[in-house]
Amino acid sequence: MRPSNAKRFPTPDLRGKLSTLDQDSNPDLSVIGCNNLVLYFLQELDGDDDLFSVSTVNGKGVIRLTGQLDYERKFIYQLRVLAVDRANNNRVNTGTAAIVVKVQDVEDQPPEFVVASPVTRVSEDAAIGTSVLQVKAVDGDRGINNRIVYSITQGSQGSFEIDADSGVVFTQQKLDRESSTNNNGAYILEIAAQEETQSTFPPPMVKTEVTVIVTDVNDEIPTFRSLSYIGVINENAQVNTPVAFLDGAVPEVFDHDQGTNGTFVMFIDGDHGVFDVTPHKGVNEASFLIRVKDSSKLDFEKVSTMNFTLIARETIPQNAKYSLVPVTVHIKDMNDNFPEFTKPLYEVSVLENSNAGTTVAWVQAMDEDSGNFGTQGIRYTNLGGSVSDLLYLDPNTGVITIKSIEPAFDRELMSRHYLTVEARDDLGDGILPIGSQVNKLQSVDFDLHSVHQHIKKKLLEVFRKHRVESEEEFAEIFIEGSPVMQCVVTPGNARNTAQLIINVEDVNDNAPQFLHSKYEAHLLENKLEFESLLVIEARDLDLNGTRNSHIYYSIVSGDPYKNFTIDSILGTLQPATPVDFEELTVQSVGPKGPGFSGVNVRPISLTVEARDHGKPSLASQVEVVVYVQDVNDHMPQFEHASYKQSIQEDLPGGSSVLQVQAWDGDGSSPNNAIVYRIQQGAEDKFVIDAETGVISVAIGANLDPDRTEPKTTLYTLSVLALDGGVGAEQFQNAVDVKITIVDVNNKAPIFIDPGTIRVRENTQVTN
Repeated sequence: MRPSNAKRFPTPDLRGKLSTLDQDSNPDLSVIGCNNLVLYFLQELDGDDDLFSVSTVNGKGVIRLTGQLDYERKFIYQLRVLAVDRANNNRVNTGTAAIVVKVQDVEDQPPEFVVASPVTRVSEDAAIGTSVLQVKAVDGDRGINNRIVYSITQGSQGSFEIDADSGVVFTQQKLDRESSTNNNGAYILEIAAQEETQSTFPPPMVKTEVTVIVTDVNDEIPTFRSLSYIGVINENAQVNTPVAFLDGAVPEVFDHDQGTNGTFVMFIDGDHGVFDVTPHKGVNEASFLIRVKDSSKLDFEKVSTMNFTLIARETIPQNAKYSLVPVTVHIKDMNDNFPEFTKPLYEVSVLENSNAGTTVAWVQAMDEDSGNFGTQGIRYTNLGGSVSDLLYLDPNTGVITIKSIEPAFDRELMSRHYLTVEARDDLGDGILPIGSQVNKLQSVDFDLHSVHQHIKKKLLEVFRKHRVESEEEFAEIFIEGSPVMQCVVTPGNARNTAQLIINVEDVNDNAPQFLHSKYEAHLLENKLEFESLLVIEARDLDLNGTRNSHIYYSIVSGDPYKNFTIDSILGTLQPATPVDFEELTVQSVGPKGPGFSGVNVRPISLTVEARDHGKPSLASQVEVVVYVQDVNDHMPQFEHASYKQSIQEDLPGGSSVLQVQAWDGDGSSPNNAIVYRIQQGAEDKFVIDAETGVISVAIGANLDPDRTEPKTTLYTLSVLALDGGVGAEQFQNAVDVKITIVDVNNKAPIFIDPGTIRVRENTQVTN
């Protein structure tokens, strides 16, 4: 509750007003009290006590601004005013009033960027119109919020533009990171944000910088400064000598892509290893030299101009870009020619046994120099090698012929001969002047043909770097750090050598030769395989792999029944049909002499021929003895299918009855040896001689039928004939022998008691 004597404030609208008056004098801000003496005190509710003040003027409270207002910092202030008067008896009466002060904004702040990336990247192959970044600014005067317009004030170089309304920065043209107009692919854009206002001129504006980095794309090709290069080099230039470029050519190559995209290698194609380029690798830019790599291939007389291609190619593994540039190097002539053979190696063929006068080879050398120092003055001065003494070298023509009356070549002794032919210029007296470069190993006075090939190659590399500066120089040759030989190097004669290889062609002058003088084999009768494989083998000394040494085998005699066959290529001999031992002619074998039929082995003598395919064909023959061994393959056969004989009953024991005979078709003993045996039917009456087959009455035997029970007058004997086979291989046959016993009247009559005979009476008499 408010005390009755409290001051009362009217409720005027004080918005935007910074002063009040006492009610006694001004209705705007007055305090009704007992006295007109009122004091005012001010309190800012948010603690901003330094911006406003109140004072009493003529009883009224006047509020004044004492500090600087800033709308952007604070635009509403809440004030509390305390009014205090002096009442009777010194009693203090108070009253309060709340005042809200609203600050009106004025255009005093420029715009502010709220979105602006300091660094942005974009690929250099981005399409035109590609959005790169977006900036955003707002009016610095919070209470006004004018429209913002964007622009790029500098740094775009025509490559970027910004949308005035949205603040989107986009590409305006094709980007090129390698362009010289930008700072190594970086654009520093100055972007302005300006308010649209009619009240302030010039309109408020703010600027910011953003950096756009153009990232590299491999779009640059390694490029040479010159479209082509022309150079010159002496033909006797040493290794690493640089080629001198002509016509102001600039030996440089560049690729301004970044990192590995701008790294490239350089190499040469089509120079056959003569030159090399240095450096081999470059980054962005590189100057280069073309140097001699193989000086041995620099020869004006062979090639006066060399055209090749210099290539610069990026090192990236995929889709590497490259460029080519043609290079022409003119080789400057120097006086350093030797006679040069048309071939470094001549290889010819000659028939063995060729006669004297036969042309073996024709070698020819050329010399690029003129007159007698050139081709017309070349003479062929020496022929060296294994058969050089048997040959003649024409010094003018280079034709090589056989001069020996005796055959010079025998392929079977040596199929290839190596010779060296020498040629000199100046009618055979050519001399190199002092100062000539040693390009030929023949300039060294030792026998090069005795030098191992890899040492010879090393020596050539050494001598090609050497120039003889005196009439005679001493040289010690080191290979891989170790001394190999010592020699004297002189300018020497203007000479050269070529190697001649003579291949001796085969002539069919050797007949096939069997490895053995006789071949033997063992064969069981009726078998189709020898006891061991029989291969007839011959060799022909003529050239292997030719028709002269190609042998085929055949059986030319001793096999009228075609019992055998031979593989014409391999020489394997084998039975074609079973051989019947018994059909073979009995020949002399063993120590028992001719005609001995008891031997169980009979030989077959074959003649095998080995013939080559040469022209004319040559052949040799060899004896092949096949020993055929008899096998028990025949059964004994009796002369008759059966035998019959009649004998008297009183024939005494030991008497011969008959003889059975059998024969065996086998051709040797014991297979054809026969023994006889009575298998059954003889009882104890007959016996047989095992060797002769004679059947006799057994000793003590009684043939009287009257004394046999039952009475027997016919005996059927089963007689066996057995050969000399053993066990399961023994054969036998049987024959029936029927012996009939004939009665002999050798007994008196004997009456037999008839007993009592009774006859009826009146019985008629009959016969």
